[in-house]
Amino acid sequence: MVANSAKTARACPALPRIPGTDYTGPMKWSMVVAGALLPPDLAAELAKAIRAPRLAQWLTGARMGRELRADEHGCAHWTWLAHAFGMQADPPVTAPYAFHDGEAGTPRWRDAWIAHCDPVHLAIGHDRLVLRTLAQAPLRANEARELFASAHQVFAGQAHAPAPALHLENQYGQWYLVSTVALDLRCAPLDAVVGRSVHEYLPTGSSARALKRLGNEVQMLWHASNVNAERESHGTMPVNAVWIHGGGPWQALPPSHIDHVGVDPPSHEEAILRGWMLAGATAEGGRAAQGKGNAIVLDKHLFEFFALQAWDAWLSAMTRLEDRIEQQMAQARARGATAFELVLCGAQHARVFALPLTQPWWRRLQGAPRRPALVLDRLLAEPADDLGRGRSGP
Repeated sequence: MVANSAKTARACPALPRIPGTDYTGPMKWSMVVAGALLPPDLAAELAKAIRAPRLAQWLTGARMGRELRADEHGCAHWTWLAHAFGMQADPPVTAPYAFHDGEAGTPRWRDAWIAHCDPVHLAIGHDRLVLRTLAQAPLRANEARELFASAHQVFAGQAHAPAPALHLENQYGQWYLVSTVALDLRCAPLDAVVGRSVHEYLPTGSSARALKRLGNEVQMLWHASNVNAERESHGTMPVNAVWIHGGGPWQALPPSHIDHVGVDPPSHEEAILRGWMLAGATAEGGRAAQGKGNAIVLDKHLFEFFALQAWDAWLSAMTRLEDRIEQQMAQARARGATAFELVLCGAQHARVFALPLTQPWWRRLQGAPRRPALVLDRLLAEPADDLGRGRSGP
């Protein structure tokens, strides 16, 4: 299976700023929480079970910005992050920035079209194929080498490949599809498809059919591989597909005024944020010219449970979110930030809450809502629009 966009990123100085984000004012610390907003049909029930009185108090007293809505094939947290760095494309172009890590020089493949190429598991559901990541059953080094070698042969050795130079690259354990010719391919980021039917997110564009054919050949090779035979014999999730996403060429971004990024828990996705940050820093008027900039941290502790609708585990992780917010606030104060925003994201919507950094502890707890579930029901529910697509699990 394959995914994402040939409508590549363009520098966009006129891009509207994210609501609640002041790019020229005092240093701001943004904590982006993936998987925090709830499906509207479940919000009331789940909110009753949330044990987070401090969170309810913070959100009740926060100044709210307008919501951001992702494209129908997009993913709320990645769309918000991309806009914060001045990228207009949605779904955003991510792979070339992670691959090059934002270097300003001209490394190999600088002008290439590059996409993520992630090995995944497709589970057979009632009437659909549901995508799962390998987060709970990662590949061992020898397994990754064997599967990568067979996939590389398919993409590089086929006469009907959609580009004259199409191959896979393995960089720090992450796989990338590299083409010397721009591909016309649009589909969803991996995070938008986890736990959902892939049929709802099939790629479009003139390159989609050829890449789907190559992806099917990879599937057949992997189905017969010793790697999957061994994994299945131990009850481990087999690796039976690749998901290609985030494709496009590297291009300079508008000045971002961001000089600190992070992902919690740490993951390879930090390379995307770092690449975007450095691409904006090299622009005229970027962070080097402005001095101390803003900070963005992506929190993904809730996301896997959210995507797989594992609500008991989600509720357990939600009780620890308050402590992580406190930790982020402490880091923000230590770095001299004067503003803190909490960006709560669901499937397609991101909601911004501006929280005070200077209030003492006892004031933050004073006057806490007596019935916080009612507050969280209202503040953590995504709008009831078209969020039902592709939600069913296996």
